[in-house]
Amino acid sequence: MTKKENFTYLGIALSLIGVPLGMYFNYLFPFIKWSPIFMFLSVILIVSYKNLFLGKLPSYNKWFTILIAFQLLMLFYGLSSDKLTFQYLSFNIYVILLAFALASNKNNVSYDKIILFTFCISSLCTFLGAYFIWKGLVTGEEAWQLRQDQQDYALEAFTIANGAIINYTSVLCLRSKNRLVKILLFVVFALDIYVLFMSTKRTPVFIAILIAILYLYRTSSLNKALVLKYFKILLLIIVGFIIAYTNIEILQKTIDKFTYEFYSGVLNIFGNTDIRDTSGSAIARYRNREWAYNYIDNNFDAFNYIVGAGYMTRWIDNPLLQSYLDMGIFGFVMYVISILIFPIKSYFKINNSLVLFAFLLCVYNIMASISSGNPYIYMKHIPVVFLAFTLSLRKKAFVIPTKTGLESIIIRKPININA
Repeated sequence: MTKKENFTYLGIALSLIGVPLGMYFNYLFPFIKWSPIFMFLSVILIVSYKNLFLGKLPSYNKWFTILIAFQLLMLFYGLSSDKLTFQYLSFNIYVILLAFALASNKNNVSYDKIILFTFCISSLCTFLGAYFIWKGLVTGEEAWQLRQDQQDYALEAFTIANGAIINYTSVLCLRSKNRLVKILLFVVFALDIYVLFMSTKRTPVFIAILIAILYLYRTSSLNKALVLKYFKILLLIIVGFIIAYTNIEILQKTIDKFTYEFYSGVLNIFGNTDIRDTSGSAIARYRNREWAYNYIDNNFDAFNYIVGAGYMTRWIDNPLLQSYLDMGIFGFVMYVISILIFPIKSYFKINNSLVLFAFLLCVYNIMASISSGNPYIYMKHIPVVFLAFTLSLRKKAFVIPTKTGLESIIIRKPININA
């Protein structure tokens, strides 16, 4: 393994986990904004300067063209508006640069070690997230007061949960024959669960459950012994959870509160306003959606139905709907193809751990298309660019033991990734 390849792995890992990592560095070392530094560094580390100088893009495929075209469409709308900020301009530019940087790399070698690098960096985020939650600096009265006193307070529950999701996914896609490493993986995985629940955010918990189901379906169906193993582990977890729930009062209150919030939030999103979650976020999303429908009904003419109302008409926490509201049919179709159709279609082409890992990282944005963020945020697009890169690799990703005892899983069902 050459030093250059390790730099590439580190750069890709930073592109995936750079935002949560930057948030923690912003809190611990607040003299500079860290996230842009990590993201810029990721491109510098990833790009193959030799291939770029020669004008070669070995890993480029049709999906890169579609993903870059979507960025250019958003840039066109943004530059035609007075609402485009430098921050959002940098988002589009970064995704385009990341696409070319990844495409410049060789497509005939294994990149499995990316999962290990992502695990190592995201584990730091998980440990920090668990610590800050335990100290009451993320949720609760103390955290609320700190946000009132500090306008730029760095710790944010969704970003913390996102870091845990990435680590959780990397743990699923790693295997080890080393007992100590297995214990480490279990501890980190347990901390991921702790962070996800204690962040008090419904979407990340739901996503984590869905990721586990998709992972198990794609791997266990190929190995009956693995099915039995996972069933035994699941049974132990359920029994342990029941015992803990009935004997630990604070856990019981946390689970009961989360269950009520989740139930209320789902009803709110689908239009039931008779009850509401304590944060009011779900019912706010429902009202934003109704506002968008009314705006379209009352303000759109034939031209607007095709091209939309313009860049960032309103942040409605519904990227799918906002893509149509802002950019009309063009934006809506590009969003659906890039964020929804492409990853879902790729799920049926998975033949190794790296593609599986890349797909699972896309699940959050697939499910959050109607509940979180807007279509311009670069974290919506980084996983699909990474997925496009993994699908360009010609050589199957084999199991590669490492000095740490960690290795990536391999799915043995032969599937032609170029089909």
